[in-house]
Formats: sequence, C-alpha cells, structure tokens
Amino acid sequence: MRVLLKSGKRGEEMKAKMVYVAVALALVFSLAAVAITPSGPALADPITVCASGCDHTTIQAAVNAANDGDTITVAAGTYNATLCETFPITVDKANLTIKSSAGAATTIIAPASSNQSGFYVTAAGVTIGGSGFTIVAGGRAGIYGNVTGGDGITVQDCIFKSYGDGESRGMWFEKLWNGALITGNSFATPKVGTGIMVVNADGATISDNTVATGTVKYAFLTFKAEAFYPARDGVDEFTPPYNEFVAESASTIDDVLVQGNSVTDVRWGIRFGASTKSCDHGCPQAQDLTVSSQGVTICGNDFTNNTYDGVKIDADKYSETCIACDPTEKTAHIYGEENIHINFNNFDGNTEGVDNGQLTTVDAENNWWGCTSGPGAGGCDTVSTFVDADPWLMAPVGTAESQDVSG
Repeated sequence: MRVLLKSGKRGEEMKAKMVYVAVALALVFSLAAVAITPSGPALADPITVCASGCDHTTIQAAVNAANDGDTITVAAGTYNATLCETFPITVDKANLTIKSSAGAATTIIAPASSNQSGFYVTAAGVTIGGSGFTIVAGGRAGIYGNVTGGDGITVQDCIFKSYGDGESRGMWFEKLWNGALITGNSFATPKVGTGIMVVNADGATISDNTVATGTVKYAFLTFKAEAFYPARDGVDEFTPPYNEFVAESASTIDDVLVQGNSVTDVRWGIRFGASTKSCDHGCPQAQDLTVSSQGVTICGNDFTNNTYDGVKIDADKYSETCIACDPTEKTAHIYGEENIHINFNNFDGNTEGVDNGQLTTVDAENNWWGCTSGPGAGGCDTVSTFVDADPWLMAPVGTAESQDVSG
C-alpha cells in the first residue's frame, strides 16, 4: 500500500506522526525481546546423592563433580565407610550448598572413627544445611572451617553429637567472618566437648541454636586463642594424639552477634579465653585474644542451670619451668573486654551469671538474673567484680513485664 503525503503543513504533520509511530513500535519490539531473553544462564539441576539411582553414591564424589555455586541434595541414610564415603568430606567449591532432602534426623554423617572430622570446608560462601544433617563429630570437629572455609559460611538446622562423652567439637572455625551465619542447630547425645569453637571472627551471627541437658560438656560457644605447640618428635600437630587447637597468631573477635540461643547444663554458656599451655610438648607460648571496637553483642539468649557461668571472660598464665625453655612466666591476655555487651538475656540457676576475670568493666546491664532483687540477692545469679549489671530487668525477657527495670 502506498501512502501519499501532501505537501505543506498537513504533510509535515503526517510525516511527524508516522515517525512517532515507528519509534514507538521499535521500542515495543525491543522491550519484548528483552522480556523473552534469559537474564543469565539457567540454574543447574541439583546434584543428587543416595545409595543407588542418584548422580553419586557419596557426598565427596558429588562435591568433586560440582562447580562453584551448585547445590547438592543428599537423600536420607547414613553416610559412612560402608557406603565408601571418605572423611573428612572436603568442600572446596565456593558458594556450594549441601543439604538433605529428608532432614537432619534421618540423614546422618558418620565418620569411620573418632579421629575423623565430618566436613572440612576450605572454600568461601559454603552452606551446609537449611535442611540439615546429623553430624557425628570426630577429629577436630563435626564441621571444621579453615581460614577460607569460615568466610561467609552458613551452617543451619544440623544436629551435632560425638563418638564418646565430651569428645571433639560440633563446629570449629579458624575465621568466622563476612556474613557467616550459624543458626538453628542443636546437639544430641553422646555429648560433644564444645559446641562451637571460634578462633577469629569478624561479621558473624550465631543465633537460635539450642543446647539441651546432657548434649555439650564444656561450653556452647568458645572464643579462644590457644598456645601454639611446635612439631614434637617429628610428629605434626594433626596426628593423634591431637593437641588442643593451636593458634599460630593472636585471635581477634569483632562485629559478632550472639542472639536467641538457649543453653543449659554446660560448664560455661559462652567463654572468652586466651591461654598458655604447659610444656608437655614444647615450650609454653601465650596467645592473646582481642575484642575489637565493634565488639560482641550477646542479646536475647537464655542461660539456665549451667555448672559454672553463663558468660565467662578469662585468661591463663603458666609458670612451669620447662627443660630447655625460657623459664619466664608466660601470661596470656584478653584485650578490649569493654567491647563485649551482654544485654537483655535471661540468667537463671547458673553458679555465676557473668564472671569477668579481667580488670576492665564489662557491660551487663538490663538482664534478668532470676529474681527481682538483682544479681547476688537470694535466688538470683551472681556476677563477679568488673561487671556492670545495674539496672537489671524485673522479669524474664519475653514476658510482658520484661520492660520494667530496677531503679
């Protein structure tokens, strides 16, 4: 069809309208093309693991086959040496998610012996759980994250237990940082020694975890630098019998939120420590722990009926004269304890609510201490010196009256 355009003003108007229509149609078609063009590569299907009929029969084989950012879904079952699972399961792919399809109660990670860890995480951004696992902790821990392996890690909805009473740790991180999230986990019998061990942390959240009676022996959460032992008699420190964790440098804790956890029947709910070891395997060396300016916020937790303390802050010294060692007393230190803030928690039935072994006052205002009369009164948890516990709450956190404070 031919369109005849008149000359003059009306012809110019007609030309302008046609140009406008053409531009509008071009815009519509370009938007439509964008709408139907994929925004990125299609997400890969999850890699599956089960005894038969899946992509792989072991979790380690699935990790080896995965790319960064993939998801591995593990079917119900017990993954151990009988299924040719190798331990520790080394997770070396960044942003990898490993989860169960049936939940923690029926998906069990069981190393062949008490000297083997469950997962060894060496890559950043790894998620273990969401729909989690029961992990039997051996060796270093049920989940051990090295310096990179604690970078942005998420551990969620897992259950931790050990091979024997008080052995190993549920989780152990050399660095827990950059948005790391440890949440919704619990513990079972046989009890682990320590629930969560953290050597360095910066930008981490530890929330909504549960320690029930008889499931953790020593502490739910430990921030601790420990003395470094050099190799002994030609044997490195990773060969049984294991040394306690060794920090080759001092520890730093900063920008950590500990919130909504429920802890009962342990020795210490949360422990901050720096230590000096004996000369059993070498010269004693002190390692210091520093809490930096953004500090640690401990808020909204329940510490109930624990043998010693709800929160413990301490450092060790050791003065034994060791053969061929400097006889000078080795003393470890904690610095920056004023950056620890303990507020709006429930302390009830502990030998001591907060015990600060340092010489700088710690903020522990606005907590419930088990009675309306405040810490140290009959029926209330006590606090040590260098703990500011005034004002205190007149009712447990979570009750309608918990907004009332003393004074």
